[in-house]
Amino acid sequence: MATKSLISDPCSQPYHLWGSRAAVLTTCFLTMIFGSVAILLQEHSFRIQAASVVGETAAVILYTFSKNRGNNPPYLYSCPIVQSQFPTLIRRHLAFLLGIVVLETVGLGLRHNLSNWWLTASGRNETPFDTVLAVLLGVVAVVEIVTNRSRLKLAHDEGTDS
Repeated sequence: MATKSLISDPCSQPYHLWGSRAAVLTTCFLTMIFGSVAILLQEHSFRIQAASVVGETAAVILYTFSKNRGNNPPYLYSCPIVQSQFPTLIRRHLAFLLGIVVLETVGLGLRHNLSNWWLTASGRNETPFDTVLAVLLGVVAVVEIVTNRSRLKLAHDEGTDS
């Protein structure tokens, strides 16, 4: 048969952004914003890394599974094809989180050896060091999200070909 039926594709069922899906995505968004800030306001030695882990996790969940812009489809948590990818996505996410914590810890350790130029705030009251670190963390997040979505698309395409 040349065309696939939408009924045979468990991930293409119509969905509505309310109920449990909306609750999860809203929680991720609020955690990404307010959870990270709340951790940063606390006094402990690894607060920057902890805030990054919380923000990264919430952002990855939000942007991996939501529709986003353009023609990007949402990946429904209830879809059996998506559920089969959860163990792999979790392992990958833990590896990315380890990379982020190492990157930040090494970067913050090297901070003491940098010239004053790197540590002097200008413009928006951010130092060049903070800007570079934030950009690097953003790149890591985008790489994880894009590769997660590619993995889900591939699994979905393979799962619906039969």
